[in-house]
Amino acid sequence: MSSAALEKVVREVVEDTLRRVREEIDSYLAEALKTVERVEQEAAREASAIASTGAAARESARQRIISLAEISAKNKSIAVVEEAVKAVFDKAFEEIAARAGGGSFKEVLRRLLLEAVDALGGGDLVVESNAAGIQMLQGLAPAVEAEKGVKLRISKTPIKTVAGVRVSTVDGSKIYDNTVEARLERLRPTLRKEIAALFLKE
Repeated sequence: MSSAALEKVVREVVEDTLRRVREEIDSYLAEALKTVERVEQEAAREASAIASTGAAARESARQRIISLAEISAKNKSIAVVEEAVKAVFDKAFEEIAARAGGGSFKEVLRRLLLEAVDALGGGDLVVESNAAGIQMLQGLAPAVEAEKGVKLRISKTPIKTVAGVRVSTVDGSKIYDNTVEARLERLRPTLRKEIAALFLKE
């Protein structure tokens, strides 16, 4: 894996999931079109039924019905987007977990550690990871300490993470979470926008 391995895996998962989500969205849009047509017909019928009350009342009734339909459509759109985001996250975790056990992931872990050390500005640091990560880190720590001029204390207590590291100052005042979960969470707003954009393109 390259230095951007985690992002690459996530991007692959995103693209694959978005293709499948687009099919769902296409189906939803077709359903939404039918709903709009039905609502317009309903609005016309209600307007006709209250014709005797005047044009203002007819238009008010029409707008009320269409507004309710728009709210319903918007709520469903939001639900589809959130379901797609969850699907991408779930798949990304599966893919990364499968790759994390490989020997090539050791280089990824080293780069994640270096990034965290730089973010915290060096010093005396505590490094946490899952069980597999702890073993890798014990071998990586000496070289990173020499390269960055820091002191790394590898925690023996595993944390719950698919992969990655969580690094903190000894006093716990500063923490840099570079686990897969944290990195994906930082991608969530961008991912949500990408999926939502599928609706706008239609």
